[in-house]
This record gives sequence, structure tokens and C-alpha cells, in this order.
Amino acid sequence: MYIFVTLAQQQVYNNTASNCESQGIYLFHNSVDNKVYNNTLIDTAKGIEASDDSKNNVLSNNAIVGKIGTTNVLEGDEKDQEG
Repeated sequence: MYIFVTLAQQQVYNNTASNCESQGIYLFHNSVDNKVYNNTLIDTAKGIEASDDSKNNVLSNNAIVGKIGTTNVLEGDEKDQEG
């Protein structure tokens, strides 16, 4: 299971995603002003990924544990992400 965020101004919290072949949480195109917090990602190839045009999202207190692939734990345009 993974979490796919496609809207603006949403809260994604207190979820567990595990055994993902790609990202545990993905902030899709034009995903803006979301709050992603208190999630647990277990054995994901990527932890949290944000598309290039995703911006002003707050990421906080997310636990990424277990096997992580060779890619970044947080991937995307980090300068536009807070937290």
C-alpha cells in the first residue's frame, strides 16, 4: 500500500504504508499546501517523493524504517517543501 496525494490543502496523517516497490507517500503534480505528518513508512524503495511542481507542503514527524532502496528518502524539489 502507498499513499498518493493529488489535491491541495489536505492532511495526510497517522497512516502506515509498507512493502512499497516505489514511494510510500507521493505528492503528485500540483499538490500544494498539504500537511503530511505522523506517518510510518516501512520497507519502501523511496520514503516520500514530491513531483517537481508540488510546493508549499509541510512534512513533519514521519518515520521511515526498514529496507530503503538506493534512492533518496525524501525526493523532489526540496526547496519548496517545509518541515
